[in-house]
Amino acid sequence: GGLYGARGSRLMRMLRTGHEDVHLSDDELRRLAMWIDLNGIFYGVHEAACQQRMREGQRVGMPEIQ
Repeated sequence: GGLYGARGSRLMRMLRTGHEDVHLSDDELRRLAMWIDLNGIFYGVHEAACQQRMREGQRVGMPEIQ
């Protein structure tokens, strides 16, 4: 245990030590750990064009209900 998910995450390790003066509350750290452990998708959309818009800081609407 501890090699994968939030426990093994370099991001979590950096944030716990105050990387770049980022200080997260315990609740924020728990939420981030849950997102990592649940394999949350990075971009929230699957279409390449929508992912590009998100990278550019543009809003992407919710997908239509199927």
